[in-house]
Amino acid sequence: PLLLNIFYPNLRFVRHKVFIPDRWLPTFSSRTIDFNIFRIRDLSNKFVFFDDDMFMLKMSSEKDFFVDNKPCDSMVYNTITALFSDYIGQNIFNNMTIINKNFSKDKLNMKEILKVFSFKYGTYLYKNLVLFPWKHYLGFQDFHLPESLLKSTIAEIWKVEPEILEKTCSHKFRQKDDVNQWLIRYWQLADFNFYPRRTNIGKYFELTDDNREIINIIKRQKYKMICLNEGKSGSVTDFHKQKKQLQRAFQEIFPYKSEFEIEGS
Repeated sequence: PLLLNIFYPNLRFVRHKVFIPDRWLPTFSSRTIDFNIFRIRDLSNKFVFFDDDMFMLKMSSEKDFFVDNKPCDSMVYNTITALFSDYIGQNIFNNMTIINKNFSKDKLNMKEILKVFSFKYGTYLYKNLVLFPWKHYLGFQDFHLPESLLKSTIAEIWKVEPEILEKTCSHKFRQKDDVNQWLIRYWQLADFNFYPRRTNIGKYFELTDDNREIINIIKRQKYKMICLNEGKSGSVTDFHKQKKQLQRAFQEIFPYKSEFEIEGS
């Protein structure tokens, strides 16, 4: 198997204690990590946030993520569809409470309206047309793809809403009354601090016992980036088999190991 070479000169391995205040350590909550990464001294103000289930399929450029120093994103309205019994759904509701507390959508200028109705959103435009009349933001479409973020955005949220971030970071494990990292992206959208990006740059998938469509998409490199989520519990009964099939598909398009990978025993 291939392992990450943490000593590779172009990689930085950063321990929690370097950027997370001592009062929140040790932590087992990704929320605490997410809302403190802006404290990493050498991290660029413009950075791309990947979760561990996200993959690049082909060559990309800076313009896929930032244009004119603004994060590239798709501002698609949505309703909150997750169940409140699920902590992620409650976290999203909490995010939107903070967004509507700090931003209003009832007095948008023409430049902002053009971002709302960008043709780059394709068929997603129907959502914006239907939900635009609502006075408040009901939610945003979560594409589950690498996110273009600004350290300055996180710093601003800490300045304006320190109480909810302190509360979230004080939890050793994720809880329903947290906000999650999508608040950072939502804040950039509601503040119109973004550059419209086409929605078909990537796609989200949930794994099952039949992943032929995903494997075909990987081999064809149909999208620049994808997210492969484990899906609902029990949707994959033979994980080892599915993992091997996906690995072979990735090896077909990426036959050589990266410079920051080493052979494991």
